[in-house]
Amino acid sequence: MAKQTRWEFTVEGTGDFPIVMLGKDACWPKRESEDAAGIAATFFPRRRDPNEKRSITLVGVNEPNTPRWKSWGWTVTAQRKYTI
Repeated sequence: MAKQTRWEFTVEGTGDFPIVMLGKDACWPKRESEDAAGIAATFFPRRRDPNEKRSITLVGVNEPNTPRWKSWGWTVTAQRKYTI
């Protein structure tokens, strides 16, 4: 079986999570309990402080598009490439 490259990266931001970026960067939340729940909080704005900075860790098949994340108001704060 051929080895596959993966990217793990963390994005930070406030307000609505840019869900469209999951498709654009071909990525998904690393952990259901923390990261997926952090994304889901976007859909319940009354339950969260809109100014609270959130940190979401994602895993994907491509290097994150840092400028595109920035255009949505989120910053890529860490990233690493690994092989599985």
